[in-house]
Amino acid sequence: MTYCLCVCQLDKAYDPDAPEDDMVERYEEMNRMREHVMNEIDKDHDRLISLQEFLDSTKQTDFKKDEGWDVSIVAV
Repeated sequence: MTYCLCVCQLDKAYDPDAPEDDMVERYEEMNRMREHVMNEIDKDHDRLISLQEFLDSTKQTDFKKDEGWDVSIVAV
């Protein structure tokens, strides 16, 4: 589920057919998103999300609040 959400958000910002979009940067952003999810949900830090950890995360007050991902690209 998380993978799908991350990829859908990244697809909005990075187009593989657009020469100005950096696919290496897209991959790095996907890893950053994955790390964020793991840090939020994996409470015992075993690098796995158990069913109980997932269910516990759905009970948090901010679970239903969708802030989206900031995948805007800043030119330097």
